[in-house]
Amino acid sequence: MLERFAQVICDTTWEIIGYEVIITDQKAVIIGSSNPSRIGTIHQPSIDSMNLKKEIFTDEKQAMKWIGVKPGVTLPISLGGEVVGSIAIAGNHKEVAKYGHLVQKHAEIFLHEQVITESSLARERALSDLVSILASFRPTEDDSSVILVRGKELGYNLNKLRICLAIELINTEKQGEIIAFNTIRNTILPILRNVFSDPQDIVAHIGEMRFAVIKALSPEIAENPEKLKKKFFTAYKTLQNNFERYSYEIYMGIGNPAKGIESLHESYRSSWKAIDIASGKALGIYSIGSYRVEELLTTVNKNEAKTFATQTLSKLEQLNDWDEIKRTFLAWLENPFNPSEVSKNLNIHRNTLNYRLDKIKRASQLDPRNFKDAFCLFLALTIRSKENK
Repeated sequence: MLERFAQVICDTTWEIIGYEVIITDQKAVIIGSSNPSRIGTIHQPSIDSMNLKKEIFTDEKQAMKWIGVKPGVTLPISLGGEVVGSIAIAGNHKEVAKYGHLVQKHAEIFLHEQVITESSLARERALSDLVSILASFRPTEDDSSVILVRGKELGYNLNKLRICLAIELINTEKQGEIIAFNTIRNTILPILRNVFSDPQDIVAHIGEMRFAVIKALSPEIAENPEKLKKKFFTAYKTLQNNFERYSYEIYMGIGNPAKGIESLHESYRSSWKAIDIASGKALGIYSIGSYRVEELLTTVNKNEAKTFATQTLSKLEQLNDWDEIKRTFLAWLENPFNPSEVSKNLNIHRNTLNYRLDKIKRASQLDPRNFKDAFCLFLALTIRSKENK
């Protein structure tokens, strides 16, 4: 690692103190220098400095004994408790001595931060890879133990009861703009991990402004739909409040509770199906459990579905007041066979409601008061809404 960053450290140090700086590897070979002509040569004082693990001063008389060596001060560079090289400042050793420990600490802190950064990046890539493998898992062909082992290596028990969440962020102020990875790593992921903070919660960036959460669940929460709904609504509101300050809005899709790789794979797919179904709707939280019909329709042949929707809705869509009729029908579905409630919600008279329902029946030959006919109309409208996205 020192070899990769030696020149950067030399350049920044030279800019700060104004004295020539060199960095050597563990064999005292110069690998970075503010004077490039010295790279590749041996710096003899570095041998003693690294062996003794202390500061070494070289005056002009001593420097003359070695080829290419200049007066100055040399100190070892340590990383993780081991000496990995040395750093030296050329100049009158009495003048440059005051900078010795300063530049040593500068080099060591720089390397330490690089180690942390690279370790963090490696873990983020590993988490993204884990989610990618789960997403592409084929139950009849792939070995689930591979995913279990990968999870265990990262500290996660994937046999634990879990649920998958899909999260997509929308920046209304900068639509289409590519977000820097540093923003994702330093701002977005910490917010998500602060909300989903169980040590077994997996939070990963999976591309663009999309994120996956594989949330650990307790049996008590998983078996209580109301508690589950409340838990994720609270999480959504917290995320919404945190992301608002950065001008991000959020879609959240929720899969089904799952235990084991195969069902976890299905939960993951379902969470993104919920997002897909919700696209075009208001930003919010969408559970696949509330969109069973829409989920089923994603498996239907698109041409056949389009033909069914056209045959069912063609005459209705020709009506001048089709938007109003459609709104009435959807309100009817919310409270079927309860005309009083529907009329109240639409702020219309019951006679007006009956007139509109009869109009649907005349135009489509399907009676919205009949369950099967109403369901056909609902399917057709659902298919049409997907076409128009």
